[in-house]
Amino acid sequence: MSDKNEKNSSYISGKESRRISKFNRRVTKKLERDRADANKDPALFTTKMKDENNVVEFDNVCTYFFTDVGTVKAVDGVSFVVPKCSTVGVVGESGCGKSVTSLSLMQLLQRPQGQTVGGEIRFNLGDGTAYNIVNTPTAKMQEIRGNKISMIFQEPMTSLNPVFRIGQQVDEVTMLHNPEMSKEEVKARTLEMLDLVGIANKEGVYSMYPHELSGGMRQRIMIAIALACSPTLIIADEPTTALDVTIQAQILDLIRQLKEKTGMTVLLITHDLGVVAEMAQRVLVMYSGKVVEQGEVGALFRAPLHPYTEGLLACLPRVDQDEEELYTIPGQVSNPADFPKGCRFHPRCPYRQQICKEISPELREADGRLVACHFLPGERVRREEEAL
Repeated sequence: MSDKNEKNSSYISGKESRRISKFNRRVTKKLERDRADANKDPALFTTKMKDENNVVEFDNVCTYFFTDVGTVKAVDGVSFVVPKCSTVGVVGESGCGKSVTSLSLMQLLQRPQGQTVGGEIRFNLGDGTAYNIVNTPTAKMQEIRGNKISMIFQEPMTSLNPVFRIGQQVDEVTMLHNPEMSKEEVKARTLEMLDLVGIANKEGVYSMYPHELSGGMRQRIMIAIALACSPTLIIADEPTTALDVTIQAQILDLIRQLKEKTGMTVLLITHDLGVVAEMAQRVLVMYSGKVVEQGEVGALFRAPLHPYTEGLLACLPRVDQDEEELYTIPGQVSNPADFPKGCRFHPRCPYRQQICKEISPELREADGRLVACHFLPGERVRREEEAL
């Protein structure tokens, strides 16, 4: 009986499907037309930073995917800042909205289904002005991507083109944003980048194809491409995925050294809390499209305030742990097309109360951090004791 009800709950009639499709076409067509306007008045997307010491400011950003089964709120009201010369980590389970947040900043969402529909993403241009990336037209974004904002993608083997030599692929970025440079100058810049990321045989690698390189070497190439135009911000989206532990350590050391040498700012997207602890100064914890906790790395790891953050840290293996099985957070992540009312974590939360099921908590300040929970740890303990 329960299986039948579950099947019926996910069923969409033909009439409802047509209504959803019509709505999706209307919304995405308007957004795409606005983004494609190359003659858009700069006043509509030029703004100012709230704090000039920040490279990026996310302010109540909403990124939705308009699918055949309804609207998926992948990022829903996310706010945070990335200070200059810092490393900010974004963590959470798969599907929590980490990568979609970074793709919203780059305007690399799968369009037309994926659209940033609300909020502001202010990017500091360094001259007293900023662009609101949400409203910035595609033509202007092409000047920014790879030039002022670069991205290191998860899997270098699928990111690099297998039919072009490494030198051609690094050269392309420099030529695109510096058309005044000669071919000799472009090649010299590429060799400089290959040397910077620790490739000894740079002349040989320049002429190689991606399949001739190891996973670690390919990731170094991706970092070289990202650094080619000396960007202000580097987005590292799971930069150590599919690499063995030794190579992971080398890549992380390389990113850290390059950050210190160039003064760049890093937005680190990862599910690995160990990487965040080693690399970042600040961290955001995301769950079901929302930020549930953010703050300084050391304080958050020592004394997490949100039950979800507690759960993530409890899942980490410990040398002093006697249990044979690792802890797992009970339950499953909610359907992104049909989030529960109230706090989105409440179906899995061991401390949930009635208010958690009815009202979504806003981020509030506590112990120098921001947390989205109705009850802080001390309050949760007290309520449990009262219940007993």
